[in-house]
Amino acid sequence: WRLVSAHGCACDPVAACRAGGTTFFLTGGSETPATLCQQLTDAGLGDAAATVGENLGTPSQRLVTGTAQELAAQRFAPLSVLLVENVPAPLRRTPGLPDAAFIRGKTPMTKQEVRAAALAKLAVRPTDTLWDVGAGTGSVSVELALAAPAGRVCAVECDAEACDLIRQNRAKFAVQNLHLTEGLAPAALADWPTPDAVFIGGSKGSLRAVVDAALAANPDARLCISAIALETLQEAVAALTAHGLTAQVTQIAVSRSRAAGSLHLLMASNPVFLIARE
Repeated sequence: WRLVSAHGCACDPVAACRAGGTTFFLTGGSETPATLCQQLTDAGLGDAAATVGENLGTPSQRLVTGTAQELAAQRFAPLSVLLVENVPAPLRRTPGLPDAAFIRGKTPMTKQEVRAAALAKLAVRPTDTLWDVGAGTGSVSVELALAAPAGRVCAVECDAEACDLIRQNRAKFAVQNLHLTEGLAPAALADWPTPDAVFIGGSKGSLRAVVDAALAANPDARLCISAIALETLQEAVAALTAHGLTAQVTQIAVSRSRAAGSLHLLMASNPVFLIARE
């Protein structure tokens, strides 16, 4: 069994259970068996088999078994433990989910091929703390959250419609480790946890200040900046150079086939630059 303490401290039951197998929780304080089961239910794990041991070793000892969703609706004594059994580990896959997998609106979205390359540049690890600045529809945020199931993704977006899309995509992919801030960077980054890696997909003209904030939070943070305009490319290189860093620039030009009668034509997308620190 995987042993997790939620006794008087915060824990992430979704990440713990999604590691696969059986997980045993010590509970207490605000983290009760019911609240932990509610978090599992919200993440799409409501059918998981669970057992609560209440007042174990006392005359009022009680064992309650059901699904996580059923136990989330019940109340238990403060002296309780929770066992969640045989949750299958999610299938691991390489980054680059199909564009059609995401809920989309009018907000621009980082396309599949660029997303896959960006995550490769960021070298995301399972426990990383990650920033996504200018998150748009949340496609990169979701991919980061899936790649770091035991980590934390902090996304910032200033457009209200885009923020709604991020929330919808967060719910669709059940990535509870994705945390959204509605605001404008770099001011919105002030209280964020120290990042291991940072993706900058949009900055509303404050790119250098965003890079400064990221490197102030962690001088060793892995950085990847996405740019379409040549002016943004130039500014990104200058922002890294100002910190004595070398910029590695990669251009990605993608063409996708489209049927035209009995023929197939290639339709080109705008070239995208990825600027990473070396």
